Amino acid sequence: MNHFIRNTVLISAALILFSFCSEAAMYWAPAPTHISGGGGHMNRNMAKQLMLIDGNNASASLISPKLARTPLALSEGRVAIRSTGMNNYHALVASRDGSNRHETAVRYIYMHGKPTDASPSQLMAYPKGKLEIEPAPYAREHWHFQAGSRVSFLIRFDGEPLAAANVGMTTSNGSVLTLTSDQNGMVSTLIPDDFEVVKPGRSGNRPAELMLSVLHSNGPEQYISTLSADYYVDPGHWQSTSLALMTVAGGMGLGGLIGWRVRRKKEQ
Repeated sequence: MNHFIRNTVLISAALILFSFCSEAAMYWAPAPTHISGGGGHMNRNMAKQLMLIDGNNASASLISPKLARTPLALSEGRVAIRSTGMNNYHALVASRDGSNRHETAVRYIYMHGKPTDASPSQLMAYPKGKLEIEPAPYAREHWHFQAGSRVSFLIRFDGEPLAAANVGMTTSNGSVLTLTSDQNGMVSTLIPDDFEVVKPGRSGNRPAELMLSVLHSNGPEQYISTLSADYYVDPGHWQSTSLALMTVAGGMGLGGLIGWRVRRKKEQ
């Protein structure tokens, strides 16, 4: 599924979730690239290309692991994120304020550089908007969100857990889920296992996109926040297939060996 189709699916889902709003919720997604290869891996020294969907008149910034905020220039919704020299997660944030409407879009990006003593949990908990979806916890380096895995998120408003919030999860593979935060502001769910085609090995499968979105009204003020991330095929798909093939091959080999011994005895 190409970037255009993925973005169309996510935009359509956002329109459904926020049909009573004049605009769809803005969110971050990978910008289309010309890089070849099945798994979508890039050289770690290359700038990461992101695009803000439905982000007209929004401002963007990058928050480092040390919680320093750097303004970013959007060019037709695109930004190129280059290394900050720090190793760890960074937060890409877009903000837009209108008449009684306040929006925030967040995406976490892992950057390579010199080690820092900052914990990713500090960045996750750092306020990026009045209404926010905080991963609890987020994936660590060399581990990614995977289809079929359980994930949890904390919904915060004005720094406090928000109970009974309606949270939408949509994926670029076409899944749509509706969740409700508990009394502690938490939502937990399985990432949909919705890849139609699975090839052996992680490098043979491009990641898909998921987006969480939440809307909260506080008097006349309306707040919307999104969190987007990529997720990968469950490796159990090809691992179980490989194990089954090895079992079949082993059984055939054992059967052949027994048959050969039986024939040898008859010949003797």
